[in-house]
Amino acid sequence: MSQEQVSPEQRAQYRAEHARIGTRRSLLGLANEKKAHWAVALSGGGIRSATFCLGVLQSLARAKAPGADDDKDKPRNRLIAQFDYLSTVSGGGYLGSFFGSLFLPDRLRKTDEAPVASPPEVQAADTAYKVLDYEPPGRIHTSIDYRTSPPGEAPLAWLRENGRYLTPGGSGDIFYVLALSLRNLLALHVVIGLPLLFTFAAAVLLQAYISSSVICSPVAALLPMSVVQLLCGSLWWVPGLLTVVAVIPLMAAFWMVYFQKNQDERVHLFNWSTVLSFAAGLMFFVLAFAPWGMDGDLRAILVGLGVVSWLGIAYAVWIGLSLKHKRDRDEAMARNDCVRTYRVLVTRYLSQALIAVLVASFYALLPWLTEWIYNSEQRGPLISSTALLPVLIAVVRGLSAFSDDKDMPSWLGRLPMSVIAGAAGVTIFMLVAVLWGLLVQFVRYQGLENDALTRLWVLVPVTAILAFGTGRFIGFLNQSSLQSFYSSRLARAYLGASNGRRFDGATRKIRKQRMSVAEALPGDDVAIETYYGTTTCAPVHLINVTMNLTVDPAEQLVQRDRKGKPLCLAPSGQPGLASVSYILDGDPRQRGTQQRWIASEIYQPLGLAHWVATSGAAFSTGLGRATSLGTSLAFGLTNVRLGSWWPANFLEDDEKTGGTRVWRDKGWATTFPTQTYLFYELTAHFHGLRRDFQYLSDGGHFENTATYELIREGRNVELIVMCDCGADPTYKFDDLANLIRLARIDQALEIRQDMDVLGDPVLGPYFGLPENFAAPGPGDSLRCAMLFNVSNQKGQRTARILLLKPNVVAGLPVDVINYASEHPTFPNESTANQFFDEAQFESYRQLGLQTGQRLFGDGKSGSGVADALWAYLAR
Repeated sequence: MSQEQVSPEQRAQYRAEHARIGTRRSLLGLANEKKAHWAVALSGGGIRSATFCLGVLQSLARAKAPGADDDKDKPRNRLIAQFDYLSTVSGGGYLGSFFGSLFLPDRLRKTDEAPVASPPEVQAADTAYKVLDYEPPGRIHTSIDYRTSPPGEAPLAWLRENGRYLTPGGSGDIFYVLALSLRNLLALHVVIGLPLLFTFAAAVLLQAYISSSVICSPVAALLPMSVVQLLCGSLWWVPGLLTVVAVIPLMAAFWMVYFQKNQDERVHLFNWSTVLSFAAGLMFFVLAFAPWGMDGDLRAILVGLGVVSWLGIAYAVWIGLSLKHKRDRDEAMARNDCVRTYRVLVTRYLSQALIAVLVASFYALLPWLTEWIYNSEQRGPLISSTALLPVLIAVVRGLSAFSDDKDMPSWLGRLPMSVIAGAAGVTIFMLVAVLWGLLVQFVRYQGLENDALTRLWVLVPVTAILAFGTGRFIGFLNQSSLQSFYSSRLARAYLGASNGRRFDGATRKIRKQRMSVAEALPGDDVAIETYYGTTTCAPVHLINVTMNLTVDPAEQLVQRDRKGKPLCLAPSGQPGLASVSYILDGDPRQRGTQQRWIASEIYQPLGLAHWVATSGAAFSTGLGRATSLGTSLAFGLTNVRLGSWWPANFLEDDEKTGGTRVWRDKGWATTFPTQTYLFYELTAHFHGLRRDFQYLSDGGHFENTATYELIREGRNVELIVMCDCGADPTYKFDDLANLIRLARIDQALEIRQDMDVLGDPVLGPYFGLPENFAAPGPGDSLRCAMLFNVSNQKGQRTARILLLKPNVVAGLPVDVINYASEHPTFPNESTANQFFDEAQFESYRQLGLQTGQRLFGDGKSGSGVADALWAYLAR
């Protein structure tokens, strides 16, 4: 996006960010006339990325800023202080939130305890830099009084100790997670199942009522037994009737309107097609009831053909008149009163009719199938086949771990994941539906036969009331997922590392209680308004998530590919609840505070941990561009749901009058909101701002390098140090390619590799081409970086991207080389591995540290590479 295209709202947002940067630079004693900024981008990749990025940030904290003196006690002399922006996505957000929270005054250490009289913001910044400068990260010991130890000892040891942040307590935590998962899974199926139970009961009641009513007696006398069984013994006649009165006539209606010149001419209902169709229908009726007579089967066929012919005309007339009515009512709709629009509408109604037939067939099949199972001798074996259900759930949960990875097993990579997941999802759904259907049959047949209708009449309203009651708790959407567990564990593991309350115990007993990551402690999480509303010396932190969007008539072509929009959280420069700016696809938005469902947890303020966890919700029903019906159905039914529903409450210009909000949910969505949104989630229907709640997931589902927002020209970011830590075992640079593509399409920016740096005698050995990483040669043992230039349509360079790529290079410590030899996929082990042991944590941290020190120096002695790098970038 060029500077001329920046909207007033965007300019205001950038001014707020730059004002915050100006404040931090003034507090740190940095040159404040600098208009171009530096940024760090921490990519997705789970705890693998977080740990590698920790090492990189440590190297930045130890390295000297260009032209600085050797006094590291002055924050301005550290290289890390020169970076004004921090952008994170997914796993990079784990570490980014820890780093950003260190700058909050009085969080890790009380500022009034500092020996130097300086502003609390500066004291907190000095503490933050010293935390990263501490080496080596040790282990947590309750015998140590961390109040008097160096500020970095406890936080870094805490991060190392909690590499297994999901199950830090070992087997005890595994059972805790199992209990939580089982509870939420069963609750989810109860909420989903109650509407199924109600509709099954209603269908069985209708079937039982028809079969026992007086209607079937004359029918049995007139029709063959097979037809009687179809009409009276099951509901198969319903989809059949829908096919005759809707599907086939709509197919015929498509051909009843045609154009003579082009498709944009108006619809003419009186034409040869409608005339011939009317005449054909009349002929069929005449032949059916001719005096010479027809046998029953032939007469029924002729009557059916006549009905189809005339219904086709009726549909054509109805759709044509509706277009004419819209044209007469709204001049803007006049151009849509044409053959082209007519054909689109007919086809759309036909698709809806097919869906209705499919649903009717489902409700005809289940009562018939469950009745046969319940009354047949094969009931036991068939019911026992539902033992496949937990097996299928376990398989889908296992496969979900690969949904966000590029390093899938070779055998699995050759299979269409969405098709496999879809088949598993349909199977699971049918098994669950059969179980609910069998419960209805149990109620029907447990007792006297003449009381069956009474029991069903009681079951229908009871299940309706239960479904309505459970459907009103909209907060169930997020509480039943794994989001709350995930965010709470992230809060304790990463934000807990900056929570001074965990380390200020005066006695060993108190320290033992507070240093248990399995227990929540006040202060672990940080309110997002506090995080962005407090004046600190931290870089401006951009948190990136994806708003899933698969249903948007205005952008069907684009959303078919992306299936989501980027949502970025940033400081707005305003106080209180308005301190957070929600930037949707580059457009800053304001949120309202009105609620539709009172006292629902879904409306409660969200903390920093929740947003970081949402930014890292890699495995879920909404996967951005990778979303499919199959994966959503399978992951939803097995409760692999890390994303979260969120009421954006964005206020449009036409909705600000009077401070009221226009609610978009209507009908079923207001009566049964919980089941409605679960249905949307299971069927991959994410409407974005066209509904009251939006589904948010991993920011990497849109862009995984965390660089997309930084390259916007209005932010004036001159240099971006990007850690590209996504799983990339074959070094195809998929995430980089996606960034280049998005930058070109969305922002009219070109990202091209800087080739000149490859020929630099000092920097050349450390920089490479993609093929140097994919198939390293004998001279590629030091390559760990790439340099890119970002330019606009005028050919002006707007930014540079210094890409750091995790790569096993020469000169690493022996323990890291040993770990790499024992783990061939290092440093690209699966993102699904969120349980880092001590060796794994230290290997990734050391790799990030060594990579950063090779380029930026260690701050202890002069670095020719660092000097050459700054000189090259300054050209």
